[in-house]
Amino acid sequence: MRAARHPNVRLLEAFYQAQAAFYAGGDDIADLRGLLADDIAWHVPGRSPIAGHYHGHQEVLGYFGARRAHAKATFRVPPRAILADDQQAVHLAGGQLECDGQLRT
Repeated sequence: MRAARHPNVRLLEAFYQAQAAFYAGGDDIADLRGLLADDIAWHVPGRSPIAGHYHGHQEVLGYFGARRAHAKATFRVPPRAILADDQQAVHLAGGQLECDGQLRT
């Protein structure tokens, strides 16, 4: 018998499904926005053009849009594992995109 998934696991699954649809070129951002906390803070490490700190819906969704544009709607976040309890959740994932006809991770 399969154990019931924690509500925070289901929340992250819904988020990554909505994010995947957006990254693939979908225009319905309402589902994605609805899954983000009002005080969301998103950090992207590194020195790339999209690295930085993003706060609130407008900045975070703007970052998602920039990421989609840079990857020409080919960016994907393949899930590996989701760990969650009542206090926190962690999503282990990779990232991949198509560049010059080749899949890059």
